[in-house]
Amino acid sequence: MKRRVVSNIAACASLVWAFSVWLNAQTLPTKKDAEAILQNASEWADLWASDSAPFHLLASVHYELGGQPSDGTYDLLWQSPDQYREYFEMRTAKELEIASGGRLSILRNTPTLTVPLWSTRRNLRFIKNYFLRQKVKKVHAVQVNGLEATCIDSESRFAERQNCFDPTTNQAISVSFVEKVPYGRNSAWGKTELTSFTSLGKKRYPLRIMIRELDEKLDVTITTFEQPEAISEDLFVSPADAQTFDWCPNPTTSGHIEFPSGAVGQMDAPG
Repeated sequence: MKRRVVSNIAACASLVWAFSVWLNAQTLPTKKDAEAILQNASEWADLWASDSAPFHLLASVHYELGGQPSDGTYDLLWQSPDQYREYFEMRTAKELEIASGGRLSILRNTPTLTVPLWSTRRNLRFIKNYFLRQKVKKVHAVQVNGLEATCIDSESRFAERQNCFDPTTNQAISVSFVEKVPYGRNSAWGKTELTSFTSLGKKRYPLRIMIRELDEKLDVTITTFEQPEAISEDLFVSPADAQTFDWCPNPTTSGHIEFPSGAVGQMDAPG
């Protein structure tokens, strides 16, 4: 008798799930709607945009290159595109960067920017692009961590991607991105997983970022992502021993570039 009851419960649960999937399928976004959802998600994931409210982001960083692991910390205090404070530490390498008032100050104990910091900074800013630049192939309903989700599958010649969203709010839940090469038996050479999305103001960003490209691995876990109550201007004062440069957050080009006569080869303009 007990076995029959359990079987009936399991059968009912399966029917409920099947009906839920069917019902969701009737209201799935069109491909055109999916493109709009992806565009919005990209804008919401751009923490460095001018419409971002001040925020504090603190993360632990695990980095591997050629099988050599390192662990460190990334700390970003963001007031606006032209005023922020960024600190990175991994092993013995330390770097502080402060932008404020048209000046950029850099204090580091290494000869130049380290590869782990460059990779961390580049990938954090690149998150918005995991929602763009590919053709929508399929829109379907799936379960992500036990929750119903609307997933948008996209592809290009060199990549496949799945972006999953809350079907009610269209807010991002997860991203899976696989980079490919158009030849060879094992064509996948890179993979990115973005999970644990959370909202802060009008922005939505993953708290876990895992990226692998060939023999390079980056695993970022954001432990603090919040809007500070107040930010002291003292935090944006350049240290006395830092290098300071003239700087602007959004450089533009104007005019044209002329190459010397007799220059060898044909080159594109810088930038």
